[in-house]
Amino acid sequence: MILFTALKDGFLYRIRWPEEPRLRAVFPESTLIFFVRLGEKVVPAFLLFYAVFAFLAADFQYVIGSIICIVLLTVMLLSGYFVLGKRAAEKLPRGMAEWYLEVCASDMIKPQENPDFMALAIALSRAFSDGKRDFLDDL
Repeated sequence: MILFTALKDGFLYRIRWPEEPRLRAVFPESTLIFFVRLGEKVVPAFLLFYAVFAFLAADFQYVIGSIICIVLLTVMLLSGYFVLGKRAAEKLPRGMAEWYLEVCASDMIKPQENPDFMALAIALSRAFSDGKRDFLDDL
């Protein structure tokens, strides 16, 4: 059950995290989210290729190799969601929590009492959608 919760949270965290190049220098999940989004676009094509190749080859060794590649690519994409889900549930460190409060104050968002990275992603995406970028100068 924890696995599915982490996968779901990772998917939601990927959606809510803003695509801002200046955040990549501070937050490692920005790079991971970039690669997960890339994987979402590329992996289905490879899965289809391996499935068609296994069907057309009709040889047992090619079928086994294709199945292994399909499982490996699927697990790689799911592991990205899992890592993002675990990161989304982590509580913010003290300095980051203070910066989160500044972001919430600049955008007039009601902050959470014990903020986690998901709350930070929501606050950042809301601030970026409103066009406010002045809080990035503190990074």
